[in-house]
Amino acid sequence: MVGESGTQAVMFYTDMPVGRLEPAEVDRRLVALFGEQATVCIEREIILDLLTRLDLPLEAKSDGNFDFVAIVQAAKKAASTP
Repeated sequence: MVGESGTQAVMFYTDMPVGRLEPAEVDRRLVALFGEQATVCIEREIILDLLTRLDLPLEAKSDGNFDFVAIVQAAKKAASTP
């Protein structure tokens, strides 16, 4: 899943509308398509891109306590505060 075409393929096969799903639903659909281990790798890249685009500190640590939903929610909160 590299680049725009990979992203479009995943969006198609998981039937994900862009920007319209809650993080938990995105996680569920990715796990259904890729399995748990691959999903963690994909979600880490999503988080890295999200935090970079929002110019937020990179908090997605590789210590096994990775929580995609919590990080996305924290990023939303941080991006909405002045």
